[in-house]
Amino acid sequence: MERLIEIVNGIPTYNGKECHYDIGLTAGEMTSSAAREVMTRLAAYEDTGLEPEEIQEAVDLFPWEDADIPVELKKWVERGTWHVRRCNEYSKKLQAYRASGLTPDKLPRAAELVKADEEGLCAVLPCEVGTTVYYPFCGRILEKTVTAYRRMFDARTGVPDIEWWYELNGDQGETMDEDLIGKTIFLTRAEAEAALADK
Repeated sequence: MERLIEIVNGIPTYNGKECHYDIGLTAGEMTSSAAREVMTRLAAYEDTGLEPEEIQEAVDLFPWEDADIPVELKKWVERGTWHVRRCNEYSKKLQAYRASGLTPDKLPRAAELVKADEEGLCAVLPCEVGTTVYYPFCGRILEKTVTAYRRMFDARTGVPDIEWWYELNGDQGETMDEDLIGKTIFLTRAEAEAALADK
């Protein structure tokens, strides 16, 4: 870096591109463009937020005589910046992990579920076994209990279909199609009563 200011006989002197004298210019002799150049450099330094003592501490990390301090500092900053970025990446991943609510003992099961989902073997069910469902029928609201859920298979190939059916009241012949939930079958009595009132 080319210096703009040097101390000569205890006096700060300007030696930038606007200086045409070997001994430099004092503050009172500087032109407005020279002052602007110095202020721009000062602003860039102040943007670092570092005090001179803190910068000197970094310089002192390279005590050998032939050390090119600016080059060494640049390498040091580049390495530090790389590590900070990596730490930020890991920090974001850690925050996402914590937000998931998973604990280390649950990770193997979570991995199994992710794999099953990728293979199309997972489904998010709207209700669980034991849930009471309600549906309007002939002016009344009937109640049924979900006793099992089954995945339909293609009878010809034996390959699972993507649809799930719900067995009601322990009768395999009485099932509920998931697509009907919220339309003709409801998970709360209030919803069923509202649907019945609309008819």
